[in-house]
Amino acid sequence: MAKGSGASIFLLIMLLAALAFASYLLYENLPIGEKQELKMQNTSGSDSIIEIGSGGGASYDGEMQFYPNMRFSKLPISYSISSECSAEKTGQMQEAIEIISSEAGISFVQASAEGDIEIMCRELDKREIRNRDYYVAGEGGPKEIVNTSLFNVILKGEVLLLKESECEEPLVSMHELLHALGFDHSVNELSVMYNVSSCRQKITADIINEIKRLYSIESLPELQLTDINATKNGRYLSFEARIRNSGLADSGSTTLAVYAEGELIGSYDIDAIEIGAGIFLSVENSRLPGRNVNEVRFVIDPENSIRELSEENNAVVLNTESA
Repeated sequence: MAKGSGASIFLLIMLLAALAFASYLLYENLPIGEKQELKMQNTSGSDSIIEIGSGGGASYDGEMQFYPNMRFSKLPISYSISSECSAEKTGQMQEAIEIISSEAGISFVQASAEGDIEIMCRELDKREIRNRDYYVAGEGGPKEIVNTSLFNVILKGEVLLLKESECEEPLVSMHELLHALGFDHSVNELSVMYNVSSCRQKITADIINEIKRLYSIESLPELQLTDINATKNGRYLSFEARIRNSGLADSGSTTLAVYAEGELIGSYDIDAIEIGAGIFLSVENSRLPGRNVNEVRFVIDPENSIRELSEENNAVVLNTESA
């Protein structure tokens, strides 16, 4: 074989090898091929969403509260009493607060300015009390609420006292204060939450137990991946994620870590999230360690730097094989 011919063949082989290698690099590194949508893996345990039950009781024919799991975010609950309230109304409200605090084990503190619960007063005129079987002695209830999905967090409550209680116990004040704590009317005529007042009424065990249940839950944030969509194109991952704070306190700043087959491929800063609020994160073409990645794991707060209601549900696993 001629010397020139051998050199040409060698150069051809090298050229073909270079083209093959370049094709391989293109195949591995460009988003070539059909897009694959990643599906959520059927998991339980650490990936489950926590559930907070809602109470009920014999004194109620439905839910005890206006909405499930109504409570203030933290204790003590502050309150303010308007200077327009008479000494008698002020005394009865303070007595009502002491009774609920003692019976249910929650704490209140009087605020120098506007409190979590604002207590106001005005006097009934003669026309309003003419029919004593039907006059309204007061009004109360939550004023501002945030639905976090786990709780209906009361931000502000208010009470308007129109009439002093004529009973030995401050039933009017207790009734309206319990409204401000989220409790609806009871069907039990002997309950302080019955819609017509009677001096035989008491704060019943079901109400006390529900307050204890609600406020036994520590005031902590709860970060959750409420919605996540991801697609894989070659060795590139694109995803959209919604992160919500479903807890009882604002969260601090943290990160969202993304792992492919156990290898960290991205870490994204997440700002502090207020109670009931959320953020949306969109990432395009995050590089995977290879084309054959089948499983991607998303983890909120991977360093456990934030104390939450549950530390066991911060991960979501997606893969290309689940239906």
